[in-house]
Amino acid sequence: MPKTFKKIINPTVFFLFFFLILSLLFIIDNNIKEAKAQIEVTAIIRPDCENKIPIHKKHWPTIVNSFIYGNYPILSITQAIKFGGKTVHPEIPFSAWQKAKDYLEWIGK
Repeated sequence: MPKTFKKIINPTVFFLFFFLILSLLFIIDNNIKEAKAQIEVTAIIRPDCENKIPIHKKHWPTIVNSFIYGNYPILSITQAIKFGGKTVHPEIPFSAWQKAKDYLEWIGK
């Protein structure tokens, strides 16, 4: 390898730059995915909530993430908005939470 190339591009710097670019692309992709899901969730649950979504903006990411990552159905999300989050959990996927006492108690109301 010519000496000039070694002076221009340090392999460590190149690796860090490449890693940074990949990280940014991953973040952008997740943000796009969450933005699309937010639009979809809003469009689906708005009629169920009489065209108003009575939820504070600080709780909105929990609702959207439960839809994207937790695979919660829209009924569970709508009930969570109506009853203060009893039918979704921010850290437990729907496959496990649907058997929980809180979920079973509040989903049918």
